[in-house]
Amino acid sequence: MSKKSSLAELVESAAAVAPAPTPQYEMAPEMVLVKRLDVDSASEIEKNAHDMVGTLSNKGKVIAVAAEETWLKLGDTVLFSEHAANDVTLDRIEHLILNRKQIYMRLPV
Repeated sequence: MSKKSSLAELVESAAAVAPAPTPQYEMAPEMVLVKRLDVDSASEIEKNAHDMVGTLSNKGKVIAVAAEETWLKLGDTVLFSEHAANDVTLDRIEHLILNRKQIYMRLPV
């Protein structure tokens, strides 16, 4: 066995036992971190222009969930209660913190 191949085997074996990456944020039980999505489309804005002024989307992408959460996973798109979220800024990005009960449904991708 050459020195080069033994080094490659060593790197592969170290990668196999390396711990899985941890989520960036650790959420409290029942809590979900969501990034609000923009209003869907220009046509929706045109249809409801007078209603849409100052309106924020109630759809978002799941950024972090509590460890025991089984129904939601990272990256899910969800529909949530419009007035129930708490605005927070993390790493200069605006997010929402929601209680799991404030999420009405997962939306298809």
